[in-house]
Amino acid sequence: MENRLDTVETHLVEIDERFNTVETHLVEMDERFNAVEEHLGEQDERFNTIEKHLGEVDEKFHIVDRQMDTMQNQITLLIRKTDKIEKDLSGTKDIVSKIGNTLDNEVLPKLGALHDGYLQNKDITFRLATNIETESLENINT
Repeated sequence: MENRLDTVETHLVEIDERFNTVETHLVEMDERFNAVEEHLGEQDERFNTIEKHLGEVDEKFHIVDRQMDTMQNQITLLIRKTDKIEKDLSGTKDIVSKIGNTLDNEVLPKLGALHDGYLQNKDITFRLATNIETESLENINT
């Protein structure tokens, strides 16, 4: 029986040593798990920083997007104004062309005729004045 007790005791010592080995291994695994958990915490912080930065970039993108929409609207308005100005200028060009045609076909010929009439009247007036002067001189001489 004592032999059996010694064998059981030896067995218990071996089991205790194995238990200590397992316990040491578990402590090592716990330390490694804590290191991994700490590393994951650092990675989580980095992820949160990146996520915050992406949020800021997204806000800036939306601001730029709104500015681009505003610029596009302004460009559209400028194009409409340019089209209206172009249309107005086209109408003005037609009016100027009509005025030019009227000047060429009606006004200038009448002005020319008036000028010619003025020159004829001036010539007639000069001749009359000359005749009157000549008759006055003749009357004075006679």
